[in-house]
Amino acid sequence: MEITVKNLINRKGNYYFRCRLPNYAGEIKVSLKTRDLKKAVNSCRLATERLNAILSGAWQMIPLQEIRRMIAESLIRVNLEDREALLASYGVLCPGTRKDGANTMLQLSNFIETALLNNDLSAMNATVSAEELLRNAPHDTLDIQRTAREYLRAQLYLARTRREELEGKRFSTVYNETDFNEVLNGNYRTAAEIIEAEKVLTLGDLAKRYLAEKSEAWGASMRESVKSVLDTFIEYFSGDTDIKAIKHQNLLDYRDNVLLKLPVRRSNHQRLKNLPLADLLKEYKGETLSKKTVNLMSAKIGSFFIWCFDHEYIDRNPANKLQLKLGHKANMERSPYSTDDLKLLFTNLREDTLNNWKIHKLWIPLIALYSGARQNEICQLQLENIFNAGGIPCFEITETGDEHASLKNKGSKRVVPIHPVLLQLGFLNYVLDRRKSKRTKQPGANRLWFTLEYKEKYGYAHDFQKFFGRFNRKNVTADEKKVFHSFRHNFTNNLKQQGVQESMVAELVGHTVNSMTFSRYGKDFNPAILLENIKKLDHGFDMFEILGKTPLDDKKIAELVEQLPKR
Repeated sequence: MEITVKNLINRKGNYYFRCRLPNYAGEIKVSLKTRDLKKAVNSCRLATERLNAILSGAWQMIPLQEIRRMIAESLIRVNLEDREALLASYGVLCPGTRKDGANTMLQLSNFIETALLNNDLSAMNATVSAEELLRNAPHDTLDIQRTAREYLRAQLYLARTRREELEGKRFSTVYNETDFNEVLNGNYRTAAEIIEAEKVLTLGDLAKRYLAEKSEAWGASMRESVKSVLDTFIEYFSGDTDIKAIKHQNLLDYRDNVLLKLPVRRSNHQRLKNLPLADLLKEYKGETLSKKTVNLMSAKIGSFFIWCFDHEYIDRNPANKLQLKLGHKANMERSPYSTDDLKLLFTNLREDTLNNWKIHKLWIPLIALYSGARQNEICQLQLENIFNAGGIPCFEITETGDEHASLKNKGSKRVVPIHPVLLQLGFLNYVLDRRKSKRTKQPGANRLWFTLEYKEKYGYAHDFQKFFGRFNRKNVTADEKKVFHSFRHNFTNNLKQQGVQESMVAELVGHTVNSMTFSRYGKDFNPAILLENIKKLDHGFDMFEILGKTPLDDKKIAELVEQLPKR
């Protein structure tokens, strides 16, 4: 039987649908999966109708390449030629004009990119322009929409290239399709990315944000100290300075030509405090800041830039390696008291020797000498911070239990056994008397030294610090390296000389252990082990003889320990 149905062929008894397309598309050949002629004819006619419907619709659409050619001729090339003619007749462009023009093109690029992203074809009259462009060509709605998108892409190309011309990054005005595709591909930063990257973040604004964010975690003294350092920094560089414009060399110059020339205790001298920084640096010829103080100020500036880097306000930290070499060991910055110093010190702290004697004036230095605790740690002790740990009386150094209490760092929180000398001198008698006499509604009733008042800037140590500073210089030594912190040096150095391991000493004084093994996996030493090591302290004199005290016996001490709260 002869087959007369169009597009139907037979190969070895199987029927196929076969249709030749224009040369660029080839042909379609699909098995109809039947040997039955009647079924094959029906399937072939149905396939032919559907294919014709698809092809007739497709061939009515204007090819995308033709749309792009039309836009290139009517918009891009014309625009480039007009732009070149205008520029040639304009004359010299000043930097301000170029900058304003480049910024306008950047904002225009951002507008077009947003329109393309949201498929907003009304932007820049894209749809109206597309209708005008296709006015003399057969088209449908889809042709208009496709042409409108290509129109927006062409406008984006023109805006981006114009910005590059104004910035001196492009000098060719010749259009070609390769350049068009390169400018619109994904390797180009979007206008939004460029705007964000070029946004000026001022030094003054970021300093305000930094202080606001950090203030809650800082005490008043730290807040005031950091603010003072940043205020001077801003006065020199100007608050309107772009943070990204400050480079490492600028900071080195600031350190060497400003910080190292600032007066000692400038804030205490009204005239120097109010004098503009530039005038101060020219006029002042007196004592200037030490290298150590400059390093502390540089560290505060460095912390600010680290914060800026962490928040991605800057791409790199310019404040690295600002520290000056001090030329001496860290342990020489404060000197320990000599044995003679200690004898003289505690002789003058006796109740029968010191005018206006108060119990905390004696016990705070004693605790410092036999525990290595910091001044503020001792001054803020609460009654609950002295407890019985399995028969061993201990200090708990902590910031909990008092909203005003604070610690220097995380490693400062610790438990320290009370040295036997303090027990024999009757320290627990005072503690237990305070526990019995405290009135819960009285301010400071829960604190060990209830007469020490809290000052926002200095904590609980303010009054004692003033007393001890004057007492130390008048009655003990004129050596400025010997201060209250010297007790801590006496404690650590003494244990070091007794062969106590570094990690043990670090835990007793609240230093972070640098060893990864100890810091990550090591548990705190138990009080019994700490006590055995703290007993090795030997300051080289008889404290009982110096203070005129008779030591309590072990039985009495045990009775007192039993009365402490147990943990």
